[in-house]
Amino acid sequence: MSGPFIRLNGVALPAYGDSDSDTGYLYVDDKARPNRRYYYLVEGINSLGLFERSHVASARTLPER
Repeated sequence: MSGPFIRLNGVALPAYGDSDSDTGYLYVDDKARPNRRYYYLVEGINSLGLFERSHVASARTLPER
């Protein structure tokens, strides 16, 4: 999945680290609609000042009851 993606925040968030070890971020999508698949990625700036993107993650919302 290559996008297009929509920017969700206007400012950079503090990074949890710049290493090969796993880091964790949590995002709650309050605008997600029922029974749809959404795709997300994190874009950050590494210690060299270069932009890096995470792997794309996807999630499916549950159908309405």
